[in-house]
Amino acid sequence: MRYESDRVFLNVYHGRQSYEIGVEVGLLADGSGYKFGLSDVLAAVVGSSHCCRTYFQASNAEVMQKCAAEIAALIDEYYGPVLAGDRETWERIAAVAEERNTAYTREVVQQPIREAASEAWARGDYEKVRELYESIRQDLSTVEKKRLAYAEKHSR
Repeated sequence: MRYESDRVFLNVYHGRQSYEIGVEVGLLADGSGYKFGLSDVLAAVVGSSHCCRTYFQASNAEVMQKCAAEIAALIDEYYGPVLAGDRETWERIAAVAEERNTAYTREVVQQPIREAASEAWARGDYEKVRELYESIRQDLSTVEKKRLAYAEKHSR
């Protein structure tokens, strides 16, 4: 289902195989067709620590009705400035989405490095551990920082 104003579109969809119920919004004037999901909008409007449910799934009419009512309540409560096309709100939504996308990309890129470093640690290859962790030093966990410090002392 798609709703449009003169500035904004809102899509609500139900996945045929996943049964996911999704909500996405975008600016018509943007022209890119870029859509922001419920989680991005709520993080921008309510704050990233919001406790609102953002994932909905329904495989029968009864659950669909309950989910639709819950989604409608979220839209009614939080989407006012979004649907009005408020520029500051849309800038916040874009910033939240960019931050989330950057974090996800960093996680995807770093996961193989972390796995390889863990395998090198298990083999006692501290030179390799040092080399791998150095490439992601700014994002290391506490344990990884300790492993890097140990590897730096015991390699070369």
